Amino acid sequence: MNKRMLVSCMFALVLIFLTAYDRYLYDVLFFDPEAPDIRGNHQAIQDILGEIHNKYNIWESSFSYIGIFFPLIVVFPYAASYLEEKNQKFHYFIQTRKSFDHYVRNKFLAATLTGGLAIFIPEFIFYAIISIFFNNDADSPYRQLQEEGIFYTLFNTQPELYIWIKFLTHFLLGACFACIALCLSTFVKKKAIVYVGPFLIFGIWEITAGAILDQYQFSPSTWYDLWPEVSPFYVYGSMITILITGYVIFIWRTRRVRIDD
Repeated sequence: MNKRMLVSCMFALVLIFLTAYDRYLYDVLFFDPEAPDIRGNHQAIQDILGEIHNKYNIWESSFSYIGIFFPLIVVFPYAASYLEEKNQKFHYFIQTRKSFDHYVRNKFLAATLTGGLAIFIPEFIFYAIISIFFNNDADSPYRQLQEEGIFYTLFNTQPELYIWIKFLTHFLLGACFACIALCLSTFVKKKAIVYVGPFLIFGIWEITAGAILDQYQFSPSTWYDLWPEVSPFYVYGSMITILITGYVIFIWRTRRVRIDD
């Protein structure tokens, strides 16, 4: 794991734990059964402890902050690598050892996979930690069930499967924004634009799709949270379209750059 990947994962973990702290972990750490409003009320104490110590309650309430900053997290580790190699003319050296098409395919695959992993790894670490230290009882009467959302019935009946679907969704979304950054790197010369550009695109995209057009099914934050406004077709169809389109643009632009050079 390179240093930038480590930084991205650590930043993501901090955001996840901050959200979890605001929602549940603060109460876990500082719950006082001797508080005047519940002192001696054993049922109330049991209800509170049961809710705040349930892994699934904590998991589903821990992604608000990372859902805002994930475009920055997924592009930082590797999305600017093509631009770095191009600016240093290093890509010419690489192409003496492999074909141009092979180089471009590998670059696209590495960037998108790294983007997906940059969000999957910290989420999985968080999942592993709360699985060790908190109650894993999916049938607990204290587990907060969902009343809406994509796959909400799965969360209520098979929460582990739901969690892995959400892992996959976030992985694909991370790959999509890494793909956007990689394509952007073929148009610009400054790395800062590659890092910040996808976050700005994300903000404009959210405002346009949601606030202006009222088309929340095309909003990345809606995909991230698996909100009820969208169907799986829109979520996964849109992300696959982004990846395919990004691959075509990257191939086209790298060939143009190669010709211009």
